[in-house]
Amino acid sequence: MVNGRDIPITLAELRERLMEMEHTLLTTGVTSSASSSSTHVTVSVKGQDEEEHRVFWMRRNEKMRKVMERYNDARGAEWRTYVFLSEEGSNICEDKTPDEMELKDGYQIDAMLHQHEGFGPSSIMF
Repeated sequence: MVNGRDIPITLAELRERLMEMEHTLLTTGVTSSASSSSTHVTVSVKGQDEEEHRVFWMRRNEKMRKVMERYNDARGAEWRTYVFLSEEGSNICEDKTPDEMELKDGYQIDAMLHQHEGFGPSSIMF
């Protein structure tokens, strides 16, 4: 049960409520480090076989491995099932933090299934 309802809230509703809370905190002058927008970032992950994004909220000094692990857990997949790519198409290093990568709030990451073996001319036997 969420907010007295038997159905879960949608991603859009959740995002709207978080933005309202952030606005309230910023306008009332509350400066708690846990609620400060400068200490956290929202990262969106989209799998190649999914239509919707999965949104993760993380600390800016947390390693990207945390998001990768949480995404794998949410999909019921083992570690290293997916390769995570930046918006520019390069691999995301699991040891980097959002601050080190200079990520903005709402950054989108693509999760692609890791290909262990390929099919090409070198694998054809005559």
